Amino acid sequence: MYCKKIECEGYRNIEKASLELSRDVNVFFGDNAQGKTNILEAIYYFACGKSFRGARDRELISFDREHARLELDFEDKDRERRHEVRLHRQGRRECFMEAIRTPRISEFVGRFRAVLFSPEHLSIVKDGPSERRLFEDIAISQLYPAYMASLSRYNKILSERNALLKEPEAFSFKGMLTVLSEQLAREGAFISEHRRRYTEKLSEITADIVADMTCGREKLSIDYPCFKTENDYRELLLSNTEKELRAGGTLYGIHK
Repeated sequence: MYCKKIECEGYRNIEKASLELSRDVNVFFGDNAQGKTNILEAIYYFACGKSFRGARDRELISFDREHARLELDFEDKDRERRHEVRLHRQGRRECFMEAIRTPRISEFVGRFRAVLFSPEHLSIVKDGPSERRLFEDIAISQLYPAYMASLSRYNKILSERNALLKEPEAFSFKGMLTVLSEQLAREGAFISEHRRRYTEKLSEITADIVADMTCGREKLSIDYPCFKTENDYRELLLSNTEKELRAGGTLYGIHK
């Protein structure tokens, strides 16, 4: 996959820019605050559908603008492609593939793929498990659009379930809790299985790299020990309702 050209307009501190990129190595250099990282951020936006720096979409728009536009020309194994993103101050986002608007972000993410490494990524090792979950979620979403759609559904169901568990009269809504638990278990099992497969593949690749770096003296393995089936999640969610009601939140699932 080869990124040929990136265009930015009204994006961060970039009023308007068009860069054609080499098929080989590209180096951006210049003074501080000139927009070098912003260009990388703009390119990566097409891979994961959001800023890798945690900014919200409206924060990516120049202060004096109501809209921002990004356009990426790239080649994949099949042909040349052109994708476009339009960001609006009111929060609306429009994504286009070959000038055709894409209604769901899950259909957009994964068409262009990129690997990003920055100093902040050391948090994957140094910080807590939420950082590692986020790393896997972004990577798997690029490979399997259905994963991103499932993750979106899971988070929506989780939000609804947590809101219900916080209600003082939640005991009266056990039927609704059961329905949400069933839905959460189904999506959780799908996500868990994809994380398990990805972790196994990642373990194989990284083991070879570490063995090569250390001349075979050190061995590395990565495991996903929290894999569970749909029945496993269903049992946990349905048999611990009173405990979760007291806690006011969902205590079991792939978000943990």
